[in-house]
Amino acid sequence: QLYEDCYGLENTLKKLNSHQIKVLDTSSCEVIIQNVEQIRLTDKVDGIFTASEFYIEVVTEAASKLNLPHHSSEALSIARNKNKTREIVSKYNIPMPMSYSVENLKTALLVTEKIGFPLILKPAKGAGSADVILCWSFEQVEKQFLKIFQNSQVNNLCVLLEEYVSGPLVSVESLTWNNETQ
Repeated sequence: QLYEDCYGLENTLKKLNSHQIKVLDTSSCEVIIQNVEQIRLTDKVDGIFTASEFYIEVVTEAASKLNLPHHSSEALSIARNKNKTREIVSKYNIPMPMSYSVENLKTALLVTEKIGFPLILKPAKGAGSADVILCWSFEQVEKQFLKIFQNSQVNNLCVLLEEYVSGPLVSVESLTWNNETQ
């Protein structure tokens, strides 16, 4: 049975087999564990799932504590932190745009002078292109920097300033199940 929190998919999944789906609050590990333990009193639970970027770590933690299938915490941490991803990619000499991690606005503005315009400013943590912006001025850099630091849900300690490289956008998606990646 699949217990998930993705409200956008709820109706679609219910059409597949309504008794297999339960929609849960996934905002905290403790709440997930309480809900799943309650469900386990009357039903078998094979897994929990979230399609929300903001809750993937907490769902992974809960699944681990509940002995349910889950992501590798280490792989998840690397994939969601652009600095960690860059460190690994650089070990394999894969070319990347110039990038700097900064923790305060003063440094961000100094780095902006070094990189020049246009440049990309984005949170170091997260995914889905949330709060990523192409900046053409110091005013945009300042505004976006402050926006990222005020976004409590993302909870960033630093932002990335990156050289802008024009060209086609390439996105790679994959799914791994039973050690087979598609």
